[in-house]
This record gives sequence, structure tokens and C-alpha cells, in this order.
Amino acid sequence: KKKKTSGTEDLPLKVTAAERQSRQEMEQIAPSARLIRFHESGENAGRAVVDSSKGVTSFPHGLCRASLSKGGFKGIRSLHSLIVRMLRRGGHLTPWAGVAESDARKRGYAFLPSCFGKFGKAALRAAGLRFHAFEKRGREAQKDEASNWASCIRLAESDLTPSHIAALEEIIEWAAAAVPVKYRECITLENLQALQPNLHSGQDHLPPHMDAPLNDGFGVVIVTVCIRESGRVLLLPDEAGARPRAWVFDAPQGDMYVLSDAARNSFDHGVLCELGRRSKPSSAVLAMKDEEQGKNSLGKKKRAEGNNANHSRESLNLRFGIHGSKPGMRFYVGEELPMFL
Repeated sequence: KKKKTSGTEDLPLKVTAAERQSRQEMEQIAPSARLIRFHESGENAGRAVVDSSKGVTSFPHGLCRASLSKGGFKGIRSLHSLIVRMLRRGGHLTPWAGVAESDARKRGYAFLPSCFGKFGKAALRAAGLRFHAFEKRGREAQKDEASNWASCIRLAESDLTPSHIAALEEIIEWAAAAVPVKYRECITLENLQALQPNLHSGQDHLPPHMDAPLNDGFGVVIVTVCIRESGRVLLLPDEAGARPRAWVFDAPQGDMYVLSDAARNSFDHGVLCELGRRSKPSSAVLAMKDEEQGKNSLGKKKRAEGNNANHSRESLNLRFGIHGSKPGMRFYVGEELPMFL
């Protein structure tokens, strides 16, 4: 098994089943991780500030983060809630770690209406997708694949509101400008292969993992919107035999971050969730709350009561583009992520 390092000792973070990695192991690494800063303005706004300090052997190039506008966050949160309701109503949600694992965390997949592009189950199958975790084989892989396909739904045109479309367009416009030029062609509505809600269901972390491109981690570029509650994202370089230092950044509720280029292709990513208290939201979320409190005094009481509840992180992944499965194809997996061949 490969191992991740904290800079002082080897830690068995790279295991056969990523979902078995513990929060304790992540917390051992986090204190020594380098904090990533992001450009706040100018032509590089939203992009990670490259750290070229002595001793830095690898950096997650292609990592970007920004806050959504108040309207944008309201729209994407509404779309996320709609998808989750549809998945729950149809019994489509599947365990994040696979059907054989007792995992309270859940996920599902939604495709935009066909009028937006040629994506969906047929497109994923045609691309050669094996819809299970890369490391799984045999009967276990077959069960997970069946469950993942069953967790997919198709949105109808009538399901979408103008605020949903406007939110998606805001995300796409920002992300396409922020990522390296090579990946910009992927970030369009036509290339939005799926929207994937992640429900932590009270769990305190999402284990470090790398999204397998032709398995259940498809997508050339992945945008994650922090829908409910905040987290701290840990990035672990995938360098066998080396002792690189990990990276970390905060992902507040109302923010979005992008994994592209090295950040997507060369680093495992995991999330440490807040424990026992509500975390600080972004300015868009605060503005929304002020507006809601002004409209409905009853909501103030409900929110006050909710502050003592067990709040749970939710996020929405937007998966753009599909890797090529053969040499010569655009974003050939053998060139982008050869470890998954």
C-alpha cells in the first residue's frame, strides 16, 4: 500500500479502500500542512498563490477558490435541494463508500435535460465508464456499479428555474476563467456531465481519495460548491517513496473550489468537517441570512434552535468533461492520470 507522510513519520493513509481512512490519521497530518492562500483580485483572482519556498517539491497547480454571489449561492443551493429531494423520493441515494460498507454518507447523480447537451448514462457508458471505485473488483464492483447507475436521475426542463440556470452560468463563467487554459474547453453547460450531491449525514470527515477518471470519479475538471457547513480540505501529494508536505485550505459554506490540472491529477483530497459548532459562512451566506431574517421573524427562532443541532456538511460536485480512454483522444487518461490505466 502507498503511504502519505506528515513530514515526521509515515502514516498509512493510502489504503485499498479509501473510505476506511480515519479522521485521526488526517488530523495527524493537518498541523504540518502548508496553508494555501488565494489571489483576491487582479487577473489571477481565485487562483491559488503558488508557493515556491525552499523545500516545496510539489504544488497543487490548477486549484482555485471563490465565493458565489448571494443570488448565485441561493440558486445553486435551491438546485442542490431539488436534486436531493428527487433522489430521496425515488430511493436513489447510495452510500459514498459503496453498498458493502456501512457508510452513513450518501451521494447521487443528476443529469441536466437533454436540450443542454449529450450527456447521461448512454454518454458515460460510451466513454468506457466503469461505475465503481477503481480499486474494487468482482462481485463487490458489480454491486457498486449497479447501485451507482441506479442513483442517477435526469432533470426535466420544467424542474429548472431561471435562478438555477443563472447560478450554473455564474459558476461556469468564473471557473472557465480561473483554470489553466488547457482545461477551459471542458467548462461549459454542454460538458457538465453530472451534478453530484454529497451528504455527510453527521460524519466528521471525507477520507482522502483521488477521483478515478473512468470510474465513479469521472470528470476532467471538478467544481465543488460548499452548500451547507464548512470544511477544511487536505491535499496529499501522490508521490510514492517521497516525503512531501501536504497542503490545506478552508472551504466555507457559500464558497466553491475547483480541482484541475495537478490539484485534480496528482493529489488526493479529503475534507475535515467542523465538530460540535457551526462554522463561519461566506459573505454570500451571511447576506442571505440577513435578508431572510428581515422577511420572516419566525425563521429567527428556528435558526436559533438549530444552532444547537448536529449540523452536517453538504456539497455539490459539478463534473465537467470526460477523459479519453484511448491514446490520441482528448484528455487521454494515460497522459492525465496514468496511475488509473
